[in-house]
Amino acid sequence: MENHPNSHIVYIRRRSLFDTANRPELEEYFADSSIGVGSYFAKGTSREASGLSIPEENILMPLVLGIPSDDRDFRGKVNEYFSNINSKIPADSNPKKPTDGLALEIGLHRDNNAPISAKDENLPINVEQFIRYRQIAGHPWVGVSGEDDGNQLKRFLIFDPKKQLKATKAVNEEADIALTRYIQIKQDKSKVRMYLRLTGHDLSKITPGEEVAALRTKAQSDPVNFNKAWSDPYKEHKYQIEEMVAFGLLKQVGTRILYGQTEIGRNLEEAVLWLKDPHHSDSYRSLKAMLDDAWVKNSVSFDTIEDATQSAPMDDSQIEEHLKRQGKLTSQAIDLAKGPAQANKGVAKGKAKADTAVMEPEPERGLDIRSEPEADVIPEAGTLGDLDEELEGDPIIPQAEEDTTPPDDGRAQEPTPDTIR
Repeated sequence: MENHPNSHIVYIRRRSLFDTANRPELEEYFADSSIGVGSYFAKGTSREASGLSIPEENILMPLVLGIPSDDRDFRGKVNEYFSNINSKIPADSNPKKPTDGLALEIGLHRDNNAPISAKDENLPINVEQFIRYRQIAGHPWVGVSGEDDGNQLKRFLIFDPKKQLKATKAVNEEADIALTRYIQIKQDKSKVRMYLRLTGHDLSKITPGEEVAALRTKAQSDPVNFNKAWSDPYKEHKYQIEEMVAFGLLKQVGTRILYGQTEIGRNLEEAVLWLKDPHHSDSYRSLKAMLDDAWVKNSVSFDTIEDATQSAPMDDSQIEEHLKRQGKLTSQAIDLAKGPAQANKGVAKGKAKADTAVMEPEPERGLDIRSEPEADVIPEAGTLGDLDEELEGDPIIPQAEEDTTPPDDGRAQEPTPDTIR
């Protein structure tokens, strides 16, 4: 049996339901007791369960019962067989061994991953043990070792050495990949903070200076979730949302994410899609500016160009300069939050100041630009100065130095219509 190239042996083991470590008499009692896996009904029926499909029964059961599947007594014999089946499960040895339990051969002659087939000669290496295994595996008292160890309803566990070895190998590969990625990001403070947040850490409970050690522990103890966070295409947006919630810029009620009174997502994934929607770009810029400001004020790494290129911490003068710049961005962000009109006003104002710093404004067309500076005009009290005159008539044009009074042509002395009687 073990010499076959497709041999695959599994072990059915008793699960310890009592603390026998401190009660050796109980361990001896259970070791001598006869315990087995018996018959049970198929789910939702009154038929004895076999763990096999009907086509599989038609192929395998004639080999055990000695009658063809088209015999009129075949179904009755099948039900009788599984009604009386009882697989005895031996107790574990003391000390325990890897081969403890009931050993069953479940390999197939041609391909263990292919379905059972008489035509292709892909039949079980040991038909009776294969049938017994399939019947045991479907029993409600039977679980899988490594998956149902903590389930008190499972009285027996299936131990598969090959599956266990494959799972252990996969876990080791995940751990190696996680540690490799941890080494790549441990020097970047902003990324360390991001991965701590994405892997479920409460950053307020981590002692300053222990962030890298906490991330290394996470990569070693939970490499699957660490690698999942690494491969997430939306990890930056998820990190920003969780930070916004932490700083009170967004509110989380259960799994719902709220921006003010507006629900932007029923969960984190929907909130990411809301932020990525071009229709919400103004709101996203507003939130991002406020988050940058919160990062700086709370002395944490912030996700900006400066943080990505700067290896040493900022000094006081650099921090003051950054705060001034972030203050301007925050003001514009607040204007954006107030509405389109106010947002356009704030953006236009900021753009005008930026343009002024680059070049002098061009003169407006239609104005008489003089080479000599004009005298300041002081408006009278209670007026708006030039603004009143511009509203009433044409703009004021300065007088030239020479006398431009029109000549007296005598028309002013002619009688007006009011003087004619």
